[in-house]
Amino acid sequence: QEAMHRMRAFIRAQLPNAEEVISYGMPAFKETKVLVYYEAFKNHVGFYPTAAPIVHFEEEMKASGLTFSKGAVQLPLTGVWPEELLSRMITYRQEVAGVKAPRS
Repeated sequence: QEAMHRMRAFIRAQLPNAEEVISYGMPAFKETKVLVYYEAFKNHVGFYPTAAPIVHFEEEMKASGLTFSKGAVQLPLTGVWPEELLSRMITYRQEVAGVKAPRS
């Protein structure tokens, strides 16, 4: 539960204007479109920014030793999260979804 609160607070700080919704049975943050989902499990926290950010940041995630799949990143329940990388993934997701102007 603590990890869920931590993830929610982290995403909220990145998306202060987003609406919190439940989508596909998971908590999510939405700005016109759902941007990111998250969920806590027994051994990790799932961060679901959809597929585009996963593909875009794949090499960086590999270099960081993160466990990830086509649409999900697994984060430890406790300890350090790669917050700067997660923040950039959220920003990229906003750009791809068309809710934030791309960086020039």
